[in-house]
Amino acid sequence: MPNNTSALASLLPLVGAAALTVQGFRRLRATRESPRASRPAPLQPKEVPNPDLRPPRRKKIVPDSTCHHCGTSIPGRETLCTPCERLAEGATNSSATTALHWLVFLVTMTAIIGGGWLLSQ
Repeated sequence: MPNNTSALASLLPLVGAAALTVQGFRRLRATRESPRASRPAPLQPKEVPNPDLRPPRRKKIVPDSTCHHCGTSIPGRETLCTPCERLAEGATNSSATTALHWLVFLVTMTAIIGGGWLLSQ
């Protein structure tokens, strides 16, 4: 008798999954077979005039300045010209960072696969 009870208990998740699947198919079929009612267009908000009638603020005019590295004339809000900014951003050693990431990836995968191989024997 204990064997039959454990066998029935192991089937309960399978029966539950089957019931959910059948219920999902019934709902899907019901939505496909029902006639679709045309929905009215959603209401759009009314156009309201802008209550703030003040003129827009003007930005402070900053005189042109020069680049700190090469001396090129640039707008006053900036400190470096575009070529100098690119050089400054490109100064990071991206190839060494990429090589380090690949090395860490290979070591991690070797440890995982090697551990699995050792455990399987």
